[in-house]
This record gives sequence, C-alpha cells and structure tokens, in this order.
Amino acid sequence: MYPELQQIYWYSGVYLQPQHLQSVDLHHHYMLSRHRQLAQPWNVGLIELVFNPETLVDFTLKIEHLKALLPSGDYLEFPGNCSLQPRQFRQAWKQLEKPLTLWLALRRFDPGHVNVGDSPNSRWFKAPEEGVMKDVYFDGPECSVSRILYNVQILTDSEKEAVVDCEFIPLLRLRYDTDRVIPDASFCPPLVSLGSTPVLKNLLDGLYAELANRAYKLEEYKRPEQSNTAQRGDMTQLLVMRSLNRVLPLLHHYCRTPGMHPWPVYGLLAQLIGELSSFSDRCSFNGEWAGETMRLLPYDHYDLYACFASAKTLLLSLLNNLALEDNVWITFVPTSQRIFIGDLSSLGGQQGDSVLLRLRSEQQLPGTTESSGFKVAPGSAIGKLIQHALPGIAATALNPAPRGVPQSKNAVYYQLNQQDELWKKIDQEQSLAFYWDDAPDDLQVQAVFMGVS
Repeated sequence: MYPELQQIYWYSGVYLQPQHLQSVDLHHHYMLSRHRQLAQPWNVGLIELVFNPETLVDFTLKIEHLKALLPSGDYLEFPGNCSLQPRQFRQAWKQLEKPLTLWLALRRFDPGHVNVGDSPNSRWFKAPEEGVMKDVYFDGPECSVSRILYNVQILTDSEKEAVVDCEFIPLLRLRYDTDRVIPDASFCPPLVSLGSTPVLKNLLDGLYAELANRAYKLEEYKRPEQSNTAQRGDMTQLLVMRSLNRVLPLLHHYCRTPGMHPWPVYGLLAQLIGELSSFSDRCSFNGEWAGETMRLLPYDHYDLYACFASAKTLLLSLLNNLALEDNVWITFVPTSQRIFIGDLSSLGGQQGDSVLLRLRSEQQLPGTTESSGFKVAPGSAIGKLIQHALPGIAATALNPAPRGVPQSKNAVYYQLNQQDELWKKIDQEQSLAFYWDDAPDDLQVQAVFMGVS
C-alpha cells in the first residue's frame, strides 16, 4: 500500500495543498477497490458489453457500452468514467487463420510517475472540456469543474506482451471465417454477471433444458400410491429424480437473477455431478471418468466456457449411462400393411420376468381387460391369425401402470401371457408382431421385457 493511499492527519492550521485532496480521493478509491476485490471470489470481469458487430467487417471494434471490474478493483464504465476509442486491428492481425484476442488494458497507479497525461501510457487523462456544475447542495453559483477519465486501451496479444505495469482482462476473441470477422462462439471472457455475454447464458439455458427434460421423464415413474412396495429399481429412479429436483429450481433461480456471478453456479453443477456419480461405477465424486480423458475441469474464471462445457458434457454422460431400470424396450416398426414388427434379437436370448405391451396414441385407446381389438403373435403367424380371425397371445390391461415403467395419460399397458403356446415360437423366431384393424394413425407400439437377466 502506497503512503499516498493512507489516511491524512488533519489538524487546525494545516496549509491545504492539492496533494491533500488528491490523497483523500486516492484513499477512498483504494478502500472501495479493496471492498470490490473482497466482496466475493473472482470479482473481476465484464458486467456489460455491447459492441457494434457490423464494424467488424472493416476489422474495427467499436464498443458502445461497457461495464467492467478490473483485478485491482477499479470500476470502468463507458460512456462514463473512461475513454474507449474504436480499435482498428487489420494490421495487427498477421495470421488470419488463427484467432485474435483483444484485451482491455489500464496503466496501474504509480506515485513515482505522472498519472494524468495525454499519452497512451498515462492512467488518467483530463477531460477535454470542463463541465459546468451546479451547487447540488445549496443555491450557490455554478462553476467549471475539471474531470479525469480512465485512459483505457484495447490491445492485441502481441501488444499486451510488449507493455509493462498494466492490468488486463480479456475482452473478445475473433475469428476470420468465410471472408468475415466474427466473434468466437466458444470464447467467454471473465464475467461478474452471467448475462454479460450471451455465450455462457446460452450454454446454461441449454443445459437447464436438458436436465429439466430428464426430470420430466423421471416424473412419469412416480407412483405415490405404491410407495410402500418400492423395489430397488424404483429407488434408483426416485433418488436420481430427487437430485435433479433439488438442483433444478436453484439453477433456474440463479439463471434468472440479475447480476448473478458464475462461480456459485459452477459449484451447484459440481454438486449435481457428485450426486449423480453415486449411480455410476465409472465416475468419481469429483467428476473424474475412469479410463477416459473426460473430467470436470476446475473452475477457471478466465476460461469459463471450457469449464462449464466440461460440466455439461459430464452431466449428460452420467444421465445417459444411468441404469434406471432392468427393463429392455423393443420398439415395433409398422409395415405397409400396418402390421407392427418387433425385433427381439437385442435381448440376446435373455428372458424377462414379465412382458408388457405398451400402446401410445394421442387418440382414445381401449381400456378393456382383454385384447379383443388387436392381435399379438409371432411374426410368421400373424398373417394366418388375421386371415382366419383367430386370437393371438392373451393380453390383460394393467391399470394403473406397474412400477418400473413410465406412466402417461396417452399410453396403456397390457401384460402378455408368456405361458401361451405361441410364445415358444416367439423365442425361436426372435420376432413379435402386433396387428390392430382399428389402430390410430399415430399409434406407437413397444414391448417391455421387465427384469431382464
């Protein structure tokens, strides 16, 4: 801490000099900067950035609005307390095939040198015009007041390496693609607020949508009326759903909060990864994936996109690899004669404890206890059953849907009789056929082999 930043000892009869008032300003500025630095972890970066993308075609960056906190705690606002000239970078971008990073730079305060001047190396410069200020406390006369502004520069990587005694924050990374200069969609500068740039906000919105979609699907497995008969598979579904339901409201709250810092949001995602790793034998609590390079990156305030992208990739991988049920689902494919065929070869000869038939349609589905409206049989026998109006394998409607399968208002379940003589032929052919003369146009047919082992 420089002596010039310390408090002044005031006493009666002191001969007031400009240094006294300068020191008062510097002391209050120092205390406020320290408060900003210590207010929260990583309290540095952009708060708002608005630039004209049309000027990039001429290799020119023209910033219209900027709010930022520097590592020193200095607060920059343009227009406001700083000057920020348009930056022409055509000559500075030597290799167009490589991205170009632009940096905000400000000279550090140094009491051993002149800090207010007209050169690019000065920290402040005097505003070209003196503003007239009213007496805002009383009804006194107006007077002219000179102001100083931060002398902020926009530098490239090579220029940044050549200067000394400055502090920097990355502002923007540009790419040259199809004869145009465009912002790099995978670059996110350090942020104080999630909404400062759309890159991180869009990534989080997409992740929230993915997680919410999984949570809605898991809700189809809820059976409050059957909670006393829960099985192991049901408990896994319930615990995964609880983890998602615990995190999603808070994540939604964070994403909607103005000025929300990314650091606690990343901690929330890391917590969810730790919880979901309980259901995977390949991922540890800290996001390390066994036998692969995929892992959760440590929080890096200067590379936010990379660490948040790693969290998204890991979360989706964990959810995709969760074994929520010991069931195998076979989706039937309709033929031109509207006979639905299911290929059972993926079962590999394994048997299920029971076999369910799931019919789904936006139209009204039958709710009878017998399969009088449709036929289920081996693929080789379905044609003969249709021709001679013979019944197929007996199917009994299940209401409500049993545990272990999703419940939907547009779907009904039937249990197929595996003791039927026709079932032996199904095991041999590894093919299951379904026919319904009055089938809705949007009918979807699936067979669920429960508890395959």
